[in-house]
Amino acid sequence: MASGECLTVHFKSLLPLDTTITTFIDTQFHDMRALFAESSVRVSRGHTEDLSGNAWRFLDVNPDNQTIVADENALYVLRSSGEIWMFQDSFLGSIWLPLDAPPSIVQIAAGGGRLYSRRGDGSIFLYSGTPSLWLLLDEHRANAEITAGDRALYLRCSNGAVREFPHGAPILPGSW
Repeated sequence: MASGECLTVHFKSLLPLDTTITTFIDTQFHDMRALFAESSVRVSRGHTEDLSGNAWRFLDVNPDNQTIVADENALYVLRSSGEIWMFQDSFLGSIWLPLDAPPSIVQIAAGGGRLYSRRGDGSIFLYSGTPSLWLLLDEHRANAEITAGDRALYLRCSNGAVREFPHGAPILPGSW
């Protein structure tokens, strides 16, 4: 992580939260904050989740979360700031990774292992997998809404027309 970045730490407990568990978690957070302070990474504390009897689990608590989309590979959130974050869950724990903050983004869609965005001017982009590198798919102002499935991206135009762009099709701007 670069200097000045922020890491939010969330804790999970399979045991009911009591004074002993809470004290242990407080100590772990204190030690983690001290470790990251040496590299100028700000560490903030998220929520502590009690998994002892609830099937729902918290993945994030952020009032800036505007939209979530998911496919078989990932969960993404679009924040009101325009930032896109990707959720990763592993045996080491869960983490939200910042992907990008493209200008004037108003919608995201995920499907078939791909992430798409629609900007305020109607342009539609495919995320390349490299931060800040988006491939232009279409730039018509009449593009009103996108959604994705496991085989294609779908577009609803402001005139009501619905179009399909199959995953893996050649990317030629305006080819829809």
